[in-house]
Amino acid sequence: METGKVIDLLNTRDPIEVQKKLDKYENLNIISRDRGYSYKSVSEHCTHIADRFHLIMNLSDAIIKEIKRTLPTQIILKTKIENIESTPSEENTKEYTSKQIEKQKIILKLKEEYANGKSMRKLAEEYKLDRKTISKYIQSVDIEKISVYDVSNRNFSYLDNYKSEIIELYNITGNISEVYRKLESKISNLKYSTLRHYISKIKKDNRENNNQEKGSIVKVSRSQIIRYILNWKYKEEIVEDINKALEEYPVLKKYKYFYQRFKEYLTNLNVLCLLNLLNSNHEEECINKYILSLKKDWEAIINAASIALSNGVTEGNVNKIKQIKRDMYGRASYELLRKKVIYQSLFS
Repeated sequence: METGKVIDLLNTRDPIEVQKKLDKYENLNIISRDRGYSYKSVSEHCTHIADRFHLIMNLSDAIIKEIKRTLPTQIILKTKIENIESTPSEENTKEYTSKQIEKQKIILKLKEEYANGKSMRKLAEEYKLDRKTISKYIQSVDIEKISVYDVSNRNFSYLDNYKSEIIELYNITGNISEVYRKLESKISNLKYSTLRHYISKIKKDNRENNNQEKGSIVKVSRSQIIRYILNWKYKEEIVEDINKALEEYPVLKKYKYFYQRFKEYLTNLNVLCLLNLLNSNHEEECINKYILSLKKDWEAIINAASIALSNGVTEGNVNKIKQIKRDMYGRASYELLRKKVIYQSLFS
């Protein structure tokens, strides 16, 4: 504890073998460890401390996993200026093809069968689909959106070089077939379906540009929201948009509040406030599951919020050991590794 030097390196993770080694240290009375429950029974007479870094990391992992499960990668925020009449929403009049409707029915059926306990492997076999596809369908939030093939990420088209001419011809004729006949000889390998899609995209872009005067659409990435909730490095200029997203998804505010309070109470060793936070009623399932996992090692958790010790020195040495292992890979035995680690620790 005073020097930060390595005492020994064991060639096992077996709690029984670890216990034999610890028994040699009669002055041992405190053990700081990570969340590995297999070491909970080691030296039970000692005071066990769960490492604070791992506790906070486990909570952030649980929140990130839940957000990724429930939120799309892009949160769309619609802002409108008051007293300006808006055009009818295109979504309200959207019509789906028979294939898209059939796909939506399959996704709903997959979700229902999975909820009733059928495995992804079994569903993949029955529906002749890849398991990754089954997983994507089951975790999807917007079934209508996932049933439509999205080509919006195709930003470039060879027809861009003829865009002004296509627009001019279409404005004169108002007929895609006429435009196709006039350009067929000029543009090699021109397909009617490609031209039709290209003109449709131009018309759609024009509608969106016209609607900018009546309202604007703002997108916020899920990754930026996660960074904001966990107080990692995020874009300051989009904080206002992130807060709007939090208004639309109130559960995100609760994740942020719990994470910030938990981290604050734990790092400041405010055990009473931490106990009050953990014993309070929470509606969020992922938070309740996390608290339940803490109660399996409750005494070590309380000690983590009461005692200033941590296994930070150990974690630092583990990183050094990994580098030594990489340098020696394939050229040395465990015993030589052990001696080298202890030697470098003593003279570093």
